[in-house]
Amino acid sequence: MKDKSGSKSVSIHLKEFPKDKMEAVDIFFMFTNNMRITIPNKEITISDIANGKIPGYDSFQMSYSGIQYKDDPMGYFLNHKVTLTAKSSYTGVVLPITGDFSVESFATKNKEPILINQNTFYDSYNLIRKKDNVYILEFGKSFSLHFQKMEKEIHSSFNFKIQGNLSERIVDIKFLLAFISSKAITFGNKTLCFPIDKENLDKLDIKYYEGNLHLLELTDQLLKKLHINEILDYDNITEKDEKALIILINSILFGEKCVNPAQKESTFFNITIANISILIYAQKDNDNKFLLYVFFAPQNTLVFAADFDNEDKKFLVPNVFFLNKNAFISLDNIDYDLILNEIKKSQTSDSLKRFTYQYINEMIQGYQNRKKGKTAMRNCIISALDYLTTIDTGFNYKELKEKFNDIDKK
Repeated sequence: MKDKSGSKSVSIHLKEFPKDKMEAVDIFFMFTNNMRITIPNKEITISDIANGKIPGYDSFQMSYSGIQYKDDPMGYFLNHKVTLTAKSSYTGVVLPITGDFSVESFATKNKEPILINQNTFYDSYNLIRKKDNVYILEFGKSFSLHFQKMEKEIHSSFNFKIQGNLSERIVDIKFLLAFISSKAITFGNKTLCFPIDKENLDKLDIKYYEGNLHLLELTDQLLKKLHINEILDYDNITEKDEKALIILINSILFGEKCVNPAQKESTFFNITIANISILIYAQKDNDNKFLLYVFFAPQNTLVFAADFDNEDKKFLVPNVFFLNKNAFISLDNIDYDLILNEIKKSQTSDSLKRFTYQYINEMIQGYQNRKKGKTAMRNCIISALDYLTTIDTGFNYKELKEKFNDIDKK
């Protein structure tokens, strides 16, 4: 009423007092609880707390005091308007927030395994409770179970949409196929059965999911063979990306020939699939088709380069030494163990020593500008600099090491 002193009239909205005795008792308990809350000199809004206009008040809370919901306070919050308060972390003083608040849902994370036929698929699930006795269990990236408690029965439904990154999709499809077979899921020590009628079962194209799982598992094998640790964002895979994946799988895993977009006798080229950039080595065969190889395979390591001072002077260089800073910024299939091994073997001539020094500079510049997956590159640079500072190379690697340390700290 304090803020209404300049108004000619004030509207107060009333509700009919409940006939249910337990509901009436709760009203008196909640009134007794709320009247203890300190009343501020002016209204306090949620935005006042969120924007730090009232220092020290950094958390919200609500409380229940009554009989009817003593074993289920969440049930009270979902079915009644609530008083929201802010608490000071310095003084412990609680202030009421101006407004009419209601709770739409509560979510809790439960650390219990989810199993089918004693095979564990997940180690936790989210339980969401909503109004009207609706409960939702969410697990994996693709699944949810919906329950609604009615007076004499419980309505339930199993819902799914396969999504997530590569590894998440593999687990989720394996779970789906196991569930279709068993029709029962165990949460911790409770097993729930969800019979699937023939009509809904016929709508599920099991052969499609089995084929999709096979493609995903082959993709996982491919990425491992390509030394890719970056997680493939399968939610953003395009039809063009899937075609490129199939070409790579067929050629690199199974040795099949393909058409090379670069159209050269032998070449290196990049393939980008969703969030992953891959460097591939292609070699033309006698029938004008190409075989694709892992660029960082040990057998593809030596190529010729011209000397810095004399172009006619040629010497052998590891092919990985032709990666520039842009490659280190973008590529996801770099084998840093192979690179480190080649760096340690490279100190055999003045030309190669100079090549190595320039190469590590390129790697450091790439590290400085790379946005993802930098741990393996960092470890490689540190190990290489630690080794090169202990031998006579003719180059100041100690200074380069200090430069890298400064970059790494930033």
